[in-house]
Amino acid sequence: MAIEIELDDARIMLNELGFTSPDSLLELYVAQANSLDSKLDGAGYKDETQKLIKLYLVAILAISSGARRIKSESAPSGASRTFEYGNDVIGHLKSAIRGIDQKGCADELLPKDKAIGFFDVVGGC
Repeated sequence: MAIEIELDDARIMLNELGFTSPDSLLELYVAQANSLDSKLDGAGYKDETQKLIKLYLVAILAISSGARRIKSESAPSGASRTFEYGNDVIGHLKSAIRGIDQKGCADELLPKDKAIGFFDVVGGC
């Protein structure tokens, strides 16, 4: 039987990666990840592997939709905060999820990789 992740699991995972995302969005990402239960069970993954796939997926969904990481803070009141967004982290998480989800159960929920087009014009006589 599939193991479900909870909102707290997702919050802890993102927090440990240094990211924040609104709970209203995290709840939806958790629901998306938990929707994979029958696929993950059918693939024969152990509970621990299922949980890991789901947590990575929630982190990828949250970070790719704008979760941010505090890069620096100042205060005594020249209050300042700078953020960075996790483009480098998304690639690492996608590699990790693809490494443990060899049967591709989560593929349909992973954000698509950006494609770069190439346009070449050759002149001639």
